Amino acid sequence: MTDLTAAQESYVDLDIHRGMPSRESDLKEQLQIGLVKTIVAAAGCNMSKPEVDNGVDLLLTHECPEKQEICGPLRIQLKATSRKNRWNSDRTRISAKLSHDRYDQFRIDNPAYPMIIVIMDVDPDMQNWYQADDEYSKIRYRCYWVSIQGRAPVAGKNDVIVSAPRSQVFDDVALCTIFGKIRAGEKL
Repeated sequence: MTDLTAAQESYVDLDIHRGMPSRESDLKEQLQIGLVKTIVAAAGCNMSKPEVDNGVDLLLTHECPEKQEICGPLRIQLKATSRKNRWNSDRTRISAKLSHDRYDQFRIDNPAYPMIIVIMDVDPDMQNWYQADDEYSKIRYRCYWVSIQGRAPVAGKNDVIVSAPRSQVFDDVALCTIFGKIRAGEKL
């Protein structure tokens, strides 16, 4: 935790506080993008953000130096959740809400480009999102990924709950493995 108390006590004439808690959803997305950028860099990938929001938050590509080829783009929908019931009872799956339209978009069986959903588990209290000490900085939360490619349609117009297995941590090794599967023509 990075506590503001010391700064507030040192600078009593300044209004020091964390900004815009009413924009919690936007701030969670910024936190998740920062973490994903770190993962993308560690995996040696490139990341871009589409100019128009068409349900895809990020596009990732990966170069294969031996073959002089670029793989991708991998399309990603980001979901950051702090809901109380985000984990199932035995904490083996994390869930997030996805709009019905996004669910239909990401469940396409043979998309032109592979698509995954990356769900970040985040504390509802902003002061717990980041920690810094003398030796390192640390983002405390993880992301998990899931492909819903080929899933059946869901009736209704309400949000759809999508879950990712705890075993599918979205990190640099997972990202390199995902691109290896894409190159091999395997389904994610």
